[in-house]
Amino acid sequence: MMTRDDDEKSQSSQSSIVPNISATLNAKVVALESDQTDPHRISKLYDTMADTFLQNGLNLDAVASQSLYYNGAMPLEYTAFPTPLPDAAVRLCLIFFEKVHQELAEKVERASLEIASVLPDTYDMHLTKRSHYHITIFMTSQPHALRPDPFDPSHYELDMSTVQDVSCMRPHESVLEREIQTMKDIVAQHKSPVFRVHRIVLADSGTLLLCLVEISPHSSVFHMRKAFRKAFPGSPPKQSTIYHASLGRIVTPEQLSEEKRREIHDMCEAWTRQLQGHEFTVDELFHVREVQFTTVEGPSVSLPLQTSL
Repeated sequence: MMTRDDDEKSQSSQSSIVPNISATLNAKVVALESDQTDPHRISKLYDTMADTFLQNGLNLDAVASQSLYYNGAMPLEYTAFPTPLPDAAVRLCLIFFEKVHQELAEKVERASLEIASVLPDTYDMHLTKRSHYHITIFMTSQPHALRPDPFDPSHYELDMSTVQDVSCMRPHESVLEREIQTMKDIVAQHKSPVFRVHRIVLADSGTLLLCLVEISPHSSVFHMRKAFRKAFPGSPPKQSTIYHASLGRIVTPEQLSEEKRREIHDMCEAWTRQLQGHEFTVDELFHVREVQFTTVEGPSVSLPLQTSL
């Protein structure tokens, strides 16, 4: 069963302040710094992800862990957590994919719908709205690693299990203003990144991904991420190290048959042949205060890059 971000309001049935999704985090692919600036090497990493799913199927622990942020196939709004998260608890810097290349986003949407359609009827899968397709650059606060002040180095390894009053995780308005201005200043110092589509893949975590490589000679995103880490020493330790847009997530922790895995893999390969090689240039990033898990729904502020000022 598939649902969309705007199909219905989510309700929570969980029992802790922040669900434990360590299995999902551990399943995330981490690229070495040397891979992040080498299109060929990071492409091989994406290909390995495809092979892993075909050979081993879903990582059921990761899918089950991720499903804690969902009610059926709908992602939870942060106010619907058993202990509601405060306003602006989750914040990130990103690229809105559809704003950059609408035609490509439409093709990617068709691919995600077709791939999702071959899942067994008993499986729940949430599909991301096309307008919410995004490439995460950096997160100053994550739903499982809340950071009310990413400038404070003591917050770097904050253990959420020790937090008794989640209301203290709400950032002060002055911190938010400083965070946005800091991001604006950093982004404005970097040139527009150029991306090329490499493939579409269903990762073993159950996440359908559009995988990209940065082909800018200046490796703009790589250097922006390093600058953000330096500017926000108290931000969450685990950050994205690849370049991707999440198109959907399976949230049913049941293994797919070998035959079904092959069908999904082959469909991803067919769409990869259609999408691979498409390029686009980005001239604007956004700071977003996310209100619903993974949807990047929420207030946003434009962060122009150097070449768009």
